[in-house]
Amino acid sequence: MDVNQVRSAYDAASRQYFERFRNELDYKPLDRELLIKFVAEVRQDGLLLDVGCGPGHVTEFLRCAGGKAIGIDLSSVMIEEASRQFPECHFQTADIRDLPFENCSIDGIVAFYSIVHFPAEELVDVFRELARVLKPNARLLLSFHAGTENIVVDDFLQSGKPLRFWFLDPDAVQHSLTSSGFTIVSPTIRDAYPEEHPTKRCYITARKSQNVFREPQGASRGL
Repeated sequence: MDVNQVRSAYDAASRQYFERFRNELDYKPLDRELLIKFVAEVRQDGLLLDVGCGPGHVTEFLRCAGGKAIGIDLSSVMIEEASRQFPECHFQTADIRDLPFENCSIDGIVAFYSIVHFPAEELVDVFRELARVLKPNARLLLSFHAGTENIVVDDFLQSGKPLRFWFLDPDAVQHSLTSSGFTIVSPTIRDAYPEEHPTKRCYITARKSQNVFREPQGASRGL
């Protein structure tokens, strides 16, 4: 992933992104169902991460569903927008590949379209970092565009910035997850809703295996 390109594009498009997507869950019944189920399966008062939270609307949905969630995004401008729009939520700037949390400290991670800027060969490193911060048996809820191509949007949301998107093969993503210490719970693929870009969407729920990425004795990191 070209981290500078991604950060620059989202910095420039933060307000446009919020205006376009703030109500997207209203027309996505499967997304709402999966998020509500996910919150219900996390232990009471468990800490959730919404990784790649953008302007914070999914973090807010998790909070309203009863979850204790922190929104994480690479773009500090996105985090400023999220904090302004949803002041009752907590947000923090961070890279998905280097999360500022201790090993085995998180009870669940939602990553909706957070891996769409990574080519398939980089996913194992991403998933290993997610596994590092998750507690044993904790769950990850992941979504992405299914496919094998990649595209460059020359003017992302009229920001004047280019941005590359990778469509990912669901089987390859599942392989990367299992190689990173996860067990697949349930994959789901759906067609696009009328309001969406016409691509198939894949959702994968995975569980961190019991005995991987245990915190070394004496180790401490992040919060």
